[in-house]
Amino acid sequence: MSKTTLSSDLTLKRGLHTSAGIPEHWGVDLQHRRVEVFRESNGKPYRNQ
Repeated sequence: MSKTTLSSDLTLKRGLHTSAGIPEHWGVDLQHRRVEVFRESNGKPYRNQ
């Protein structure tokens, strides 16, 4: 993710993926060298794992 899209990638796009029934969302933060994985759990909204 670039610095300019990090916020929307972790909020807006995650919401779109949830609405589309996609059970997992990955975000790569290059600036902080980390990968954030969000998974749906038993029908509950995404949470960071």
